[in-house]
Amino acid sequence: MATVVIIALLCAGAYAYWVSLPLPRTAGPRVSITSTPLQLSIGLDKTEYAATDNLTVYFSLRNISNKTVTVTETHGYGLGLEPLIPGIRLTTSAEGASVPVDPYKLDHRFHFYFSWVESNGTVIFDPRVGSIGLTDDLYDIVLEPNSCLNQTLYISPTDYFGIPGQLPLTGAFQISGFLYNVWINGIAGPTVTLETPGIAFAVN
Repeated sequence: MATVVIIALLCAGAYAYWVSLPLPRTAGPRVSITSTPLQLSIGLDKTEYAATDNLTVYFSLRNISNKTVTVTETHGYGLGLEPLIPGIRLTTSAEGASVPVDPYKLDHRFHFYFSWVESNGTVIFDPRVGSIGLTDDLYDIVLEPNSCLNQTLYISPTDYFGIPGQLPLTGAFQISGFLYNVWINGIAGPTVTLETPGIAFAVN
């Protein structure tokens, strides 16, 4: 009887932890960086892909404090504003998060960034470097206490990265998520960049 109770308590604890994770609760690898009052997370649906597979990448920004937090974005690129970009599909869910200036931006804008590098350090994609570039785009994301903003990005690498043969279709890679040069709770002082550790994955 005692064993059954212990197992039940362990299961309940594991379920409570799983429920506490930001949505979507990815079944694949997930990494986070915490810089109070924010926690930034990125996850993949799996770690091994065929060359023809799409990648499903999860992003989450959580306010881990008991106070409202305003994150002021200073840059952007029109990933979510261009529904006809080949190879990209974006979904958004918000639990207590809003973009008050323009509600359209909450659902149709990609609020995160990511870098994708080969295992040897060669950059496949990073909007901070090269000709990809970021544009000035000042707007606020308001997160209520213990709330989160989640986005899922579905990427077809061969379509999205354009030129045939530009993207190595096989090999070992790392992907990381970041918020670039944001202000937290007001436009004053230096900006902050949050970047998660990388998640390793392979394309075979």
